[in-house]
Amino acid sequence: MILNPEAKIVKTTKSEVDFDLILNTNLFDFEQASTQVGWIKKLNEEHTPENITRSKVFFWLATRFNEIGLLSQAGPSTTIESAGPWAITYSKEEQQELIEEDPTLKEKLQAPFGDRMTELVFIGFNLDEQEVIEALDGCLLTDEEMNMDYSQLKDPFPQFQ
Repeated sequence: MILNPEAKIVKTTKSEVDFDLILNTNLFDFEQASTQVGWIKKLNEEHTPENITRSKVFFWLATRFNEIGLLSQAGPSTTIESAGPWAITYSKEEQQELIEEDPTLKEKLQAPFGDRMTELVFIGFNLDEQEVIEALDGCLLTDEEMNMDYSQLKDPFPQFQ
């Protein structure tokens, strides 16, 4: 829902922004904004919330074989970054230390991929479970892709921060 479609939008990364772009700009016109459709709908409580309001995903990309990806989303804010290396990439001694700290890790360290997996949480409203499952299944590698040289796959993500 856009309350003020005429508002100036300043895109940021981790909220880094030049304050001159957002403070004392005198750009807000109450009279104009209050006549916008989004504003009127909000006042009349006609707004329907978005389906997924928050999500957190630890994911394995075949193109980044040894690095855990982390996607965090809250409303319109989304970050994708590294969460470090997979436990399977550590030495056997280091893996044992990790297992002592978290015994559930032992059952995750299975051949041939070790603890490489995707784990996700969605928080939202009116989610269609089957639709979500189908969309996620569409992201999985096919058997053919699982058996190919992963370095040949397209990696759509920017470098992790």
